[in-house]
Amino acid sequence: MDTKRVRSAVDSLNYGWHRFSMLHFIEHIATVRQRPLHVNGVPLAGFSGMCLSTAHNDYIFYNLRYHAILQLHTQLHEIAHLMLGHTRKLDLDRNSDLGSMLLHINNRIRVAPNDPIVKQEEDEAEYFAIVVQGYIANHRRLHQLTLSDHADDIYMPPFTGNSVSGG
Repeated sequence: MDTKRVRSAVDSLNYGWHRFSMLHFIEHIATVRQRPLHVNGVPLAGFSGMCLSTAHNDYIFYNLRYHAILQLHTQLHEIAHLMLGHTRKLDLDRNSDLGSMLLHINNRIRVAPNDPIVKQEEDEAEYFAIVVQGYIANHRRLHQLTLSDHADDIYMPPFTGNSVSGG
């Protein structure tokens, strides 16, 4: 894994970590990529998350059945795949529905975990998420990853189903 490349990708975002919130960060990513980014929670067993790029949009799906903290970590991990160029364009037309995308997700989940390219991409995405979390912590915004300042509120409803446009 090329940790310098990953750190450089995070630094190139030119993000103001002192004002981090997940929604703000997603809006920033959409602006940087100059394309809409749709983030959706789906209650599926057996998968953490997935990102897809079509000709005109980026999509992130994450598992609603997971704890809110893990949902946010998954969103950061999937953003990493987008920013590191790990996604393959999905050939869907503008009229494709969520079902078509989820079918593609299901097929991608079955990718051989022993594939060295997949392993490298997963390691890089995880490292990206960890670096981002480090910046968030260093700027005293870690509470944004728990969705609350209070431990009793950790099970608040997660950020779901929002889309933002870049550009």
